[in-house]
Amino acid sequence: MKDFLILFTDLDNTLNWGKAALKTACRLEKGEYLARCLCRWTKAYIQDWKNLPLHQQNHAISRIEDEELAAEIKLHLQSLGKYIRALDIVHYLDDPIVQNRHGFKKLVSVRTAHRNWKKEKRGQYFNGHEHDDVVHYRQNVFLPAWGSIESRLRTWKQDDLTCEDSPPLPESTHCIVVWFH
Repeated sequence: MKDFLILFTDLDNTLNWGKAALKTACRLEKGEYLARCLCRWTKAYIQDWKNLPLHQQNHAISRIEDEELAAEIKLHLQSLGKYIRALDIVHYLDDPIVQNRHGFKKLVSVRTAHRNWKKEKRGQYFNGHEHDDVVHYRQNVFLPAWGSIESRLRTWKQDDLTCEDSPPLPESTHCIVVWFH
């Protein structure tokens, strides 16, 4: 509510009540339902300042978020290979042995599996920099290639990064500038 009211009362803002609520909900990665709730809660609060909505702690939490189960799912997904989908999580959790171990009484929907999988951190270096193919490439391709050009790299003094400290190169050899991003 606080963020919603700050946005709505901002002098540079041209949003009306509903659009300000929707923008606030979007900033919280939620949708129209939260925007409607923000409008309703704020109107009730404006009419009676003692009517402050309290956060309810009894909301449902997906069992997929359990650390032990999440680790087990990640291990299973790694065994499937490079390309995975939410349906793979559903199939894994459909196994009676897994259901008994974690106390599932009903199936997890594809939507729930997808929503929780989207929260998972993935990327260039996340849980993959020690795979055999990555280690092989780093040791046998990248590092030898880097070593072969190291004498031609442009370098700077440690104490003064404005002064170049590159060794002189033969006239037919060009200096290499590495661009990190």
